[in-house]
Amino acid sequence: MLIKIIKCIVNEDSKSIFHFAQTKWTDLKLISGFIAQVGGWNQLDKNEAVIIAVWESLDAYTFFMSEIHDKIITSNEQTQSYEQIEISLWKTNEIISRTEITNFKCSKLIDLRNHNLRTDDLSKKTLHMTQLKDGKVRKVLILNNELEETSEGNDEILLKFEKEWTV
Repeated sequence: MLIKIIKCIVNEDSKSIFHFAQTKWTDLKLISGFIAQVGGWNQLDKNEAVIIAVWESLDAYTFFMSEIHDKIITSNEQTQSYEQIEISLWKTNEIISRTEITNFKCSKLIDLRNHNLRTDDLSKKTLHMTQLKDGKVRKVLILNNELEETSEGNDEILLKFEKEWTV
């Protein structure tokens, strides 16, 4: 499965505009290969919005980016609501269902590069771990960066999902 993590820096005055634009991504449901998208404000950096999108494959995601993405972002005018954006693509061997991910309420992303782990503990390409939580249920995903280089980001992100951002 393919995981797309989008981090946006949004100034305080633009938060409501960003929030409204993020609710306009419902057309994603119609795209073949799209599983789900969730997101919210990073509780450790209140000006950072983080969106996690789940796709069946790189092919489905590539089709979406080339044929549909720009139409949605132009119509919802979201690019005008943030100051900075960082996008990274990840792979996981875990199977994630739409029902499962849309029932989760929060996520914690940890950059494993910044922790003291022995090199034989994880593949050199394993860089992030995310925990999805809903009450007593917890799912841990190990995300492998085999698709592209990513910049060093926040050491840790704690998201409380915005219900209206869930697609």
